[in-house]
Amino acid sequence: MNEAESLRRRFDKLKEEQGISRASFARDHDVPGGDALIYQHITGRRPMSMDSAVCYAKGFGCSLEE
Repeated sequence: MNEAESLRRRFDKLKEEQGISRASFARDHDVPGGDALIYQHITGRRPMSMDSAVCYAKGFGCSLEE
């Protein structure tokens, strides 16, 4: 599974289980570029930067490798 697919699944699970949107996740975890950039990452349209990856890892409570 590639990183875009993995990220999309995490966001789908977050929305389903906790009702948290990408926009609120972006605000709560200071994701650079906000919801628009998250969308580009989960659709594979733009590669993830290290800054974004760190925000995702902190927000999901996982390691960068995951």
